[in-house]
Amino acid sequence: MQTSEQFIEALNRKDISADHTLFKDYYVSLVMYAMHYVCQEEAEDIVQDLIMSIWEKSLCFPSPLSFQSFLYTSIKNRSFNYIKHKKAE
Repeated sequence: MQTSEQFIEALNRKDISADHTLFKDYYVSLVMYAMHYVCQEEAEDIVQDLIMSIWEKSLCFPSPLSFQSFLYTSIKNRSFNYIKHKKAE
């Protein structure tokens, strides 16, 4: 079992074990959070896109707290962007 600090170190190294931990530990709660703004299908898409972008970009997180803050702020912003895009259509 990894500590939060070990998880962040693995995530920063792009270790595949961190991807599994990210999905296992954060996916459901992030989807539930996104569902405050959008419906479930869109919430799942938003969370999956965020997780993919974390792996594609060279992001480095200094601490578990900053990582969690990044996740929830990103979900909120992506949800608002989705809503704005839908209104524009």
